[in-house]
Amino acid sequence: MFFSVKIYRRAFLLLLVLVFFCGRAGASSYPEKDFFSYVRFSGVSERLAKLTAGGQANKDIKDFAVKFSGGMRLLASGDIQKAETELLTALAMWPEYYGTDFILALMYERSGDMESAARFYRSYLYKLKNLELGRYRISGALISVLAGGEVEDYDTAHNAVKEHLAGRGIVLGSVRPVTIFPAWLIYVVFLLFFVALYLLIAYKWVPYRKRMKLIKNPPEGFWVCRYCWAVIPDLCKVCQECGRLREEAEEKRRAEKNVGRTA
Repeated sequence: MFFSVKIYRRAFLLLLVLVFFCGRAGASSYPEKDFFSYVRFSGVSERLAKLTAGGQANKDIKDFAVKFSGGMRLLASGDIQKAETELLTALAMWPEYYGTDFILALMYERSGDMESAARFYRSYLYKLKNLELGRYRISGALISVLAGGEVEDYDTAHNAVKEHLAGRGIVLGSVRPVTIFPAWLIYVVFLLFFVALYLLIAYKWVPYRKRMKLIKNPPEGFWVCRYCWAVIPDLCKVCQECGRLREEAEEKRRAEKNVGRTA
C-alpha cells in the first residue's frame, strides 16, 4: 500500500511538470526561426496582386499594394534604404495592417537598430490585439485575407516577441509603439495650417497694415481716429463715430510710438 502511494505521488508530480512545460510550449508555439522571418509574409504580395487585379479593391488598397510589394522586392534585393521608404509609405497608407510593422521591425533588427525594431514589434502587437478585439471592422476582413485566413494568435505572438526582445536585453513593457499618422491626416493638418495662415494674413495683418498706412498718410484735410479708425475732417475736433477728442487720439498715437521705440 505504501509503495502504491509513492508511485501515485511521483506520477502526480510528473504530471504537474508536463502540464507546466506544455503550457510554456503553448505560450510560444511558434519556432523563433520561422516566426521572425520575412517568409511568413511572402504570400501577401501575391494575394494583393490577385485582389487588385480583380478590380474589387479601392484606390487606397491598390496604392498600398504597390508600395508594400515594392518594398518587399527591394528587401529581397538588399536595397534596405529604398525598401524602408516604400514600406513606411505603405504603413502610412494603411496603418491597420500589422504585417508592415512586423516586416519593418525585422528589417531594423537585421540592420542593427534594435531600438526602432522593438518599437515596431510593439506596434505590431498593438494592431494584432486590436484586430483580435474586432476594432478594425472595415479592414479586418481584408487583413484576414492577406494572412491567408490564418492570423496569428495575439497571446502566442506577444510571448514570442517578449522572449525575443528579452534575449536582446529589451523589456517589452518599457517599449513605446511607433506612431504613424495616415497620409490623409497629414494632408488635413497641412491644409488647416495654410487656411489658418491665410485667415491671419487676410483678416489681421493686411487690415492692420492698411490702418497704419492710413494713419501715417491720411487724406488731405482729414485726420484718423486711433480708437475706431474713422476718417474725420480737420474742422471736427471730436470723432463722429466714437466721440473721442482728437487730442486723445493723437495722445494715444504718440504713446504707441514711444512704446515701439522703447521695445
